[in-house]
Order: sequence, then C-alpha cells, then structure tokens
Amino acid sequence: MASFFGIGGGVRSASVESSSAPAINQENMFELVPMSDKVDDAMYQYTTPGNRPQRPDPVDYLRNFVPEMEDLDALVKGHSWRTLALASRSVIVRTSFTQYNQALEGWVYRIHSLIRLGHYELANIEVGRLERLSKSQLVYQEDHNTSASTEPITIYHPIKTWPWELRVMRAQIPGLIATGPKSAGTEGVNRHILICKSIDRTHALIRTLDKKLAKLGPDSPQKGMYRTRRFQLVLLLSRQLLELKDVPQALKVIRDYISPTGSTDNEKSPISPHLLTILARIHINFGDLKNGSKLIKQAEDMLPEKGFNNDLAIANRAFLLAAQGKWSEARKEFEQIVYHQPLNFNMANNMAICDLYQGNLDGALSIIDDLLTTEMATPDRGGGDQDKRPRNHNHSRELGTAKTSETLLYNYCSCLELRFDDNRLVQAKAHKLSHIASIVGDGFNVKSLKLEI
Repeated sequence: MASFFGIGGGVRSASVESSSAPAINQENMFELVPMSDKVDDAMYQYTTPGNRPQRPDPVDYLRNFVPEMEDLDALVKGHSWRTLALASRSVIVRTSFTQYNQALEGWVYRIHSLIRLGHYELANIEVGRLERLSKSQLVYQEDHNTSASTEPITIYHPIKTWPWELRVMRAQIPGLIATGPKSAGTEGVNRHILICKSIDRTHALIRTLDKKLAKLGPDSPQKGMYRTRRFQLVLLLSRQLLELKDVPQALKVIRDYISPTGSTDNEKSPISPHLLTILARIHINFGDLKNGSKLIKQAEDMLPEKGFNNDLAIANRAFLLAAQGKWSEARKEFEQIVYHQPLNFNMANNMAICDLYQGNLDGALSIIDDLLTTEMATPDRGGGDQDKRPRNHNHSRELGTAKTSETLLYNYCSCLELRFDDNRLVQAKAHKLSHIASIVGDGFNVKSLKLEI
C-alpha cells in the first residue's frame, strides 16, 4: 500500500492566503507524491531484517531540516528524488508569490524529481497548472505596512519566460507517459497522440532557438549555448520519432541539423565524427548495416590518422562487428578501449556480452561481477563553508556509476539465471539487492534485478 506525505508547512503572504487567486506557491498547485519505494518493497519481500541496510527517509529529512534552494543540488547528486520532490515543494511554498522567477527555479527541481521517479502523470498535471497560470495569473499586491491588500493586478508569465530546463521537460512529458513503465493504457492511437504532442513541443523549441540564433552576431558569446541546446533538442526529437518507428524522419532530423534546411541560422552546423556516429548507430540498430558501415568509414576518415588507435573509431568498429554476429572480433575491439579507459564500464559490459554470446558464461559473469564490486563511487564532498549546513549525510552522497548501473545488474542477473535455478537463484539476486540497496537512489528500476515484486 503506497504511503503519502504532504508538506503542509510553509509561509505565504497574507494577501494570497486571504484570496482565492491562483499563485505559483500555493499548496493546491501540488499533487501528493507516493513515498513508497520499489527497493524498500523488494527488501521486505526478499531479505531478512538483519540484511536490510538503512536507506534515507525523505520524511525524516524534512522533519529535521528546512531546505533552501541551494540545498537541492545535493539531493540531485544523491539521486534522492523522493526527498527532492518534498524539499522543492517546501522551498516553493516558502518563496514569496512576487518572486516568480525564483519560484520557477524551484519548479524545475520539482518536475525533474517527478520525472526521475517515473510519476509522469503527476508531472503532467502540475505542469498543466503552471501553464494555466502562465496565461493569466491574478495576484494581489501586498501592502507591507498594513498587511492589507490593494486593488488586484494581473501578471502575465508566458511559457517562453520559463527556465529552459522546465520548457524541455514540458516537451518530454507526453512522450514519457506514452513510453514509460506505466504506459499499458496508452497503446495505439493514444500513444501516437502523446508522442506527437512531444514532437510538436520539441519542434516549437527548436524554432525558438533558430529565431534567437538568427538575431545573434557571428561573435556572440550566446551562440555556443544556443547551438548546444539545439543539438540536444535534435537528439530528443530523433528519439521521439524512433519511438514511432519513423526511422527515415529521425535520420532526416539529424541530417538537417548538419545541413539545416530552411534554418534561420545562416551558418551550417559542422559535420563531426560524433554526429556521423549517431547516424551510423541508428542505421545499425535498425538492421541497415550497409549504410551504417559507410557512415562509420566517413567518421573514421575525419578523425586524426583516419581513426588509428582512436577510441571512437574502435567502438564504431566493435558495434558493427557485434551487429554482424562476429562476437570474438568485437570483443577484441571493446577490450582495446577498456585498456585505454580502465573505468569505462560500458565497454567492459560489452566485452561481457560478447563472452556470453560465445558461450563463455564464466567469463561474462566474472567481468560483470568485478564491475559491480569495484569501488567506483565519487567520494562525498568535504570541507568548504557550503558543506557545513546541517544535512543528512545519506542525502548528500554522490552516487557511483558501475555499482548502480541498471544495465549491468540486469546482465548480471541474466547470467545468474543461466547458472542457477530455484532457491539458489533467488538467494543470489537477494544478496545483490542487499548489497546495492544502500547506494542506489530513488527511482531505481528493481526490474533490472529480475525479481518479481
């Protein structure tokens, strides 16, 4: 049974309290967020009390500490998304309704936390409320001397004034609802409509950036930032189109970015080995090895010494060999990259996959187990005045990567299923669960452990 927790505290201006006018910092802007956690549920189901490590409690965090805006980044680094959802709400309701921009910064954290927790519907509802406020927000001007209200005024804060991150999340959310783990009810036409809504919103953001780029001079310091944003949106748009299985249009979007068609930005975006690699891997993932191979060759030709001993070129060759079923040759290429980059656990994982497809279960299990047990976590930040604020240590931790990788854990459990059966298999997975439970953040996908919850 999911438990809920709402923060009822927070100081708001008397003028807002006494009116029914909507405001960005009012409690009725927020949905209740489930405080249950799949990792906790799995531990109660599969581990004994003595083997359950203590995990951060979001409710205790707010009972013991009043967060400020500058404290929210630590929660992001610790992947403490439940706590962030509550803390950002607390920050927003304690922000004066006249400090609209500061409140919107709090909303960036709030919506981000809901997305990371997989609560896409809740995020959609709350963003919808912000949208309605953006069209016409009626507030009361406060008289600080008498705490009385004067004549109401109307303030307009259109979506184009929102923080960029919030606008991008607004574009993503419909597609996430359609493709997320709770998307069973959004099949067929509904799914298509939701993804198309995300595509339309992403297109609108790209057009906005094109207009900004057209107004900037060639030496403007903002040009690099806008181009970076545009590139990120192009990749987002291509992924949305791939969700619709529209491979030709997804490829066209990226090609148009390289040579913009009808773009208001008069300078063409430079062709790079990385862009060609993205195109190549889309072709390869959808079985078009011929064009994928051509693009990989073009990318290699652009690299220094035509890609000799270059990790990007080596990785491209390895992925192509794997797609061709040449697992032994692909493994040798991945191994080269790991030799150059010992902490690149993604390439080490690919080595293990090659071993698995060659029937070398022991080799695959050994590689993945080493990755999951090697200490790769970033140490907690120490020193500095900013770290002397009272803070739950568990909430400010910075997570490692290999130990908490859902892909690695999924592959590890897949290997276990080939090694064990029945009780030994469940025990081995439960042992791994108790090992990672204290370091994985909220929103961790327990399905990667292949346990029935």
